[in-house]
Amino acid sequence: MLYDNSVLQHRENSVVAQQASSDEVSVLQLRLMTVIAERDDARMAEANALQQYKDYEKRSSAELQEIARSRDAELAKASKQAKAEAAKQSSEVAGLQTQIQNLQKSMDDGWVLT
Repeated sequence: MLYDNSVLQHRENSVVAQQASSDEVSVLQLRLMTVIAERDDARMAEANALQQYKDYEKRSSAELQEIARSRDAELAKASKQAKAEAAKQSSEVAGLQTQIQNLQKSMDDGWVLT
């Protein structure tokens, strides 16, 4: 009967060991699933951050291009206005030079224009 008790004890120990191993496996499997989920979440967060960066970069680039176009248009308008003003002033200068020459000529001829 001692032999039977030792066989029973061995079987009991074996069952306990198997149960402990099974529990450990379950805990490890649960931990593995948790780690995989955390990894997948991190990858998703990284992908989202990268997409946000790309979107921001595109938006920034588009905004900068719009600002550049706007400034180019303002510069073209200002340049056109400056050229028109320069032409007007040039015409005024030519008219004034003509008046001065006429005055000098009339003074040389003894005429005084009033």
